[in-house]
Amino acid sequence: MTTQAPRGVHLTGSTPFATASEHFHRVGAVLPHHLKSIPDGETGPQGNWIGCQYPIFARFPKLLSSGVWVFPPREDINDLVPLKGIPAMVRDIAVNYDVWALQSYSEFRKLRDEGVISKNVKFQVCLPTPLSVMIFYIHTPYRTTVEPLYENALMKALRNIQDNIPHEDLVIQWDVVQEMSLLEDVPRMENAYGLGKESESWFEPIDDGVIERLVRVMGHVDKDVDMGMHICYGDFMHKHFIQPPSTEKAAFVVSSLLKKLDRKLDYFQFPVAKARDDEAYYDRMKSILPLIHEKGTYIYVGLVHPNDEEGTKRKLAAAQKALGDSGWGVAAECGIGREPLEGAMNVMETSKAISQPWSA
Repeated sequence: MTTQAPRGVHLTGSTPFATASEHFHRVGAVLPHHLKSIPDGETGPQGNWIGCQYPIFARFPKLLSSGVWVFPPREDINDLVPLKGIPAMVRDIAVNYDVWALQSYSEFRKLRDEGVISKNVKFQVCLPTPLSVMIFYIHTPYRTTVEPLYENALMKALRNIQDNIPHEDLVIQWDVVQEMSLLEDVPRMENAYGLGKESESWFEPIDDGVIERLVRVMGHVDKDVDMGMHICYGDFMHKHFIQPPSTEKAAFVVSSLLKKLDRKLDYFQFPVAKARDDEAYYDRMKSILPLIHEKGTYIYVGLVHPNDEEGTKRKLAAAQKALGDSGWGVAAECGIGREPLEGAMNVMETSKAISQPWSA
């Protein structure tokens, strides 16, 4: 029996190019027919994922967390800011994702009109979840108060994006990262990110709280706008905060959302660690394939690693045995913006080589 190559390639967010224009040109040349959507490369101020959100909270140092590697230990840990004063203090938040998206979309549309980008490719806007920003930046006692303020600001930016980009051109992707550290019960400070269950006091039960928050923010995406999800275990210094032991937690998130959302989840992407080239890794994801296919959700398997063609082939073979011949495409584990140029180009070229195009 002949095994078909997976169809399509997905870029989860960042690339190492200097500008959105360079990104669109490079990606358009390498992957002209393999993409359904293309992000703007997260260039400029977006170059370090949610690092672009640090200036929002840098004005309020007493709110900042000490549980993440970015910040030094807190010396004033017991000198708490009165919670009732926070809404007045943290107001007029400008997350700027709408500003960056509209600027990039203008360039995207121009280059698509010129044929640099294929005419059927959509513009992909990648957004963090409020939960990820809270865990990364906000000291635990303040998260319950700050979270709705930040979420409201992010939803305003999302509304502005949807009001100013034609819906037939737009894809909204949610980057689901710190949710996975909570679901995997990562021991605090035993990983490069300093993440883990120290956040239990913020909300309980963890599983329900994670899904409730995802359903809430995803509900703000208009139903005629394509929506996807990037499930991520981090990429700081090319390391996960934990190597995903299986697809159990990713499958939990996907199946929960497919059951609870009142709109379509058009696609999701999940990572495959470099060492995992075994079919067993996919067992839990395989068990929910009937639900995924019923809901019409496409899968992108993050099995492509830079400069590792033989390892990629082994992972591809395992994925094909587990997931079958249809309903999925390929991706890198994460964004490739932290890769040197040669590594990023290798990821795109390898992805193209092992997959079928969407169109000729």
